[in-house]
Amino acid sequence: MILVGAVGAVPSINTQVPVETRAVPAVFQPFYQGPVLSEERARQMREALPYESIALERSGGMLVPGGLFRLVLHRNGTATLWTDGSNRFARAGEYVGTIKLDDFAKVSHLIAEAEFERLAPRYAVQWSDQTEDTVTVVAGARRVAVVDYGGAGPVRLWAIQRAIEAVALNIRWNAK
Repeated sequence: MILVGAVGAVPSINTQVPVETRAVPAVFQPFYQGPVLSEERARQMREALPYESIALERSGGMLVPGGLFRLVLHRNGTATLWTDGSNRFARAGEYVGTIKLDDFAKVSHLIAEAEFERLAPRYAVQWSDQTEDTVTVVAGARRVAVVDYGGAGPVRLWAIQRAIEAVALNIRWNAK
């Protein structure tokens, strides 16, 4: 059956583009204003960042393998990786590398904007043998860890996990 001239209501999609109402916090503003040419200025900007380290640890499940790794990005520009070799980072072993200041700053900004410290300490699906990701952030004496078992966490946690992985994939890893 063909209906000619029948027009139904088209579902509306929110066409309003949200306007960013919050300004970029001052500590992160320099990272959106072009390259930093002075080593002294880069040192000052690095020291001003709120987090000393940002870590992602993954243990793979039997049903959804993800490999085992522990990745730590440090504010001082170093990064460390331990892997069992069953993921896309490197062969099994311990590695060190250098993280770009901009990359660490933008992951830090994402963590701050996502209000990481307000997330629940654990999210979990009811299935067994799933991948478990733990994101740990250290700021001074404060250490906050959030566990995501089976991908049950909110999208902002997922975004943080993927941002850390993306940065790690751009690091040139050298065996310890």
